[in-house]
Amino acid sequence: YHLAEHVLTASRLGVPQRRRRLFVVGTRRRVTLQLDEGEERAFGPCLDWTAPGWRPITKATEGAQERMAKGRGNHGQRFLTQHVTGHPGVGLDEPIRTITTKDQWCLVDGDRYRPLTVRELARGQGFDDDFWLPPVARSEAIRGIGNAVPPPVAKAVVGAVAEVAA
Repeated sequence: YHLAEHVLTASRLGVPQRRRRLFVVGTRRRVTLQLDEGEERAFGPCLDWTAPGWRPITKATEGAQERMAKGRGNHGQRFLTQHVTGHPGVGLDEPIRTITTKDQWCLVDGDRYRPLTVRELARGQGFDDDFWLPPVARSEAIRGIGNAVPPPVAKAVVGAVAEVAA
């Protein structure tokens, strides 16, 4: 097999998440894969504004309040933030950054915030709303979503291999 390395950014392949990953592709003959990278998708349309779990920012930890203040300064009243020291926030008109196996992402709306729902995180990985999610604990669902290869990225890689292998 001939091996080729491809570093792909999910947000350039139809996923509303800016996630860079290495794919090593093995083919029987040396080929060049054509992976069309397009415009980035915003995460904002993935959000469900009626989802429960909203809390006042004043109830957040001091560190979370500092991150939210920084995010507000960078992005206005509505943005995403991650429970990571010094996180600058992410505007809703941009892709979310890497969705990990940890429950770290929050949506801020004015003086309230809430964790992203499992379905919102799945949308951020490129899963359609009709994709069935098993009835498991939230932490297990998030771990599975964070470990997943975004379906549009998998489709692009497999499609490119199938095209040159034919």
